[in-house]
Amino acid sequence: MKYNFNGLRVSNRLIASTAFEYGRGHSFFENPWMWIWIKTGLSGISYFGAFITPTITVNEKIGNLKKSRPWTIIKIYPDKILNKKGWRNCGIDKFVNQKLPVLKRGEQKKTIVSIGALDSYLEIPLMLGRLNASKIAAVEINVSCHNVDLCFLSDFKVLQALFREARKASQHPLGIKLNFESDYITIAKIAQDEGINFLHAINTTIAYSESLGHCGMSSYKNKPKALKVISDLRRSGITIPIIGGSGIWKKRDFQDFENSGADLFSVSHQFLYFPPWLSILAKRVG
Repeated sequence: MKYNFNGLRVSNRLIASTAFEYGRGHSFFENPWMWIWIKTGLSGISYFGAFITPTITVNEKIGNLKKSRPWTIIKIYPDKILNKKGWRNCGIDKFVNQKLPVLKRGEQKKTIVSIGALDSYLEIPLMLGRLNASKIAAVEINVSCHNVDLCFLSDFKVLQALFREARKASQHPLGIKLNFESDYITIAKIAQDEGINFLHAINTTIAYSESLGHCGMSSYKNKPKALKVISDLRRSGITIPIIGGSGIWKKRDFQDFENSGADLFSVSHQFLYFPPWLSILAKRVG
């Protein structure tokens, strides 16, 4: 791999977040746009330094998504995308036994597995143990989703215990995904003190829709918030690598994120508009 960010090894600095689901791409019913571009070869894992899976939990979780009616939890507008997926995923056992093995060796090495706890932080070390034998790039712990009740993670003592036990349990580089609405500086400092390798800022921002209710918003309008979080983290003494994301659309955005303190860059909802453009950008970012 060309780059090594505190253990996270990538071929280039552009990270595709949830765009390729478990690596094979979303089904046609869930994301017909991405499915078509992958099939035509105009977009795919090979263009990116790494890709991040949907957040995986201990047990399979249906979430709010209905395959035949994806529009019931995703609303696409010209300037924003609202979603209320709710961590729909196959569960850790199925992921390890069925999803990872079908990926090529190079694709596995580009996989950052996102995991999340629903009932207890002790679910995190359990999943990390299941992943230890896998040849993946890293694991990212999601403590920032607006579509899942993560109230027990608002306790900083619990977060400290989570990060500490996670670091002991995992043989891979570990990352923490942050959101704008949390006390991200305190969380980041705890993560850095406990040996976490990198941070990912930011997740979606809180939004409200009459059809979806409270949900997460992805938009270029999130860029100022993402830049603020990254700048705040650097000014507060955070030195570990940061994946910056939310609001990246053009090459100038990468420079702005880098100037704020980001080392790598993530894109996600942009795949719903024109995936090949991101594949072109991946080559330019380096």
